Amino acid sequence: MSDPAHDKNAPHSAPGDITPPPVVPAVSIDRIFAEMAQQSRTLNACIAVNKARLLPILSAACIAVVEVDYCGEGDSGGVEGMSCRNSDNDPIDLHDTQISLQTCNWNGEHVTEREQSLADGIEAFAFDVIESRYAGWENNDGASGIVRFLVAEDRIELEHGTKSIHYDYDEF
Repeated sequence: MSDPAHDKNAPHSAPGDITPPPVVPAVSIDRIFAEMAQQSRTLNACIAVNKARLLPILSAACIAVVEVDYCGEGDSGGVEGMSCRNSDNDPIDLHDTQISLQTCNWNGEHVTEREQSLADGIEAFAFDVIESRYAGWENNDGASGIVRFLVAEDRIELEHGTKSIHYDYDEF
């Protein structure tokens, strides 16, 4: 292994050397906020389109309520369970139906259609709803909650709880 102090090809600066440091591309906070705003607009547009596709299919299957329970922490999270009920509040199974839903990439520049099972579509939609309001919900101490589809009311509810640890120090 060569010694950088004696290697003519190694980057270094000698006393009195006025060579400027390498140029690092500037990161503009305005650009970051603009990209976040673009992603939010695109994601919310996808949510509106997907809601209009999902709810009629659930209604046709006599499903009145869908609840998607989620939980996450430590940089990972997922669905803990999904339940469907009819208008009499009896459990009901999802049909083995395919649905095409929109999805957008991380910065909202591209929207694509994805064919998937109804169960997978509901789960993907639920994650989009969560992400639209609580990006990074699965990080650190995490969060948990329920995404609730109220089909007859044409409404989606998000019940979300963010977890945190609070430390106090007192001296007496």
